Amino acid sequence: MNYPYYIVQWSEGRLRCPPHQRMISAVKRMYETGRIGGKKLVERQTQSPTEAKNLWAQDRMNRRVYVVKARNRHRELVRRPWELKETS
Repeated sequence: MNYPYYIVQWSEGRLRCPPHQRMISAVKRMYETGRIGGKKLVERQTQSPTEAKNLWAQDRMNRRVYVVKARNRHRELVRRPWELKETS
């Protein structure tokens, strides 16, 4: 993987009820209505900052952009994803 690269992260859909709890109808209903459970986390990696910006722009309220600048470095949150530009 070349550095820096960008990670765009968002959540979508609902988690399914675990198989061992599907027999309990009350728990199954709570999963289906969203009272318990959560959402699926989706991550996309891209080399291009413009592509990361375009992915972020599809749903600005639900998406986060991270950058990994070098090997053995943690991902850093991009505070202003609308300012991402192609670097030379």
